[in-house]
Amino acid sequence: MNVKHILPIFMLMLSTFVTAQPHYHTQAKACVTDEGVTLRWAPTDMQSWQAGLSSGYIVERFTIMKNNFRIE
Repeated sequence: MNVKHILPIFMLMLSTFVTAQPHYHTQAKACVTDEGVTLRWAPTDMQSWQAGLSSGYIVERFTIMKNNFRIE
């Protein structure tokens, strides 16, 4: 058997042992005022709620630019 034939078979066998990470979902709402931005978010199901309790959340800020101008 040629190496070209063994590699796809090996990859297929390996893929049966790999499991995907679960997807967690949240809903978010932002309120912009002169004083700043208020963010509120909540998990949409029990699995997401439990993952948030055990792992916590990371909130990151991004400024969106287009043609060197900030998009408001």
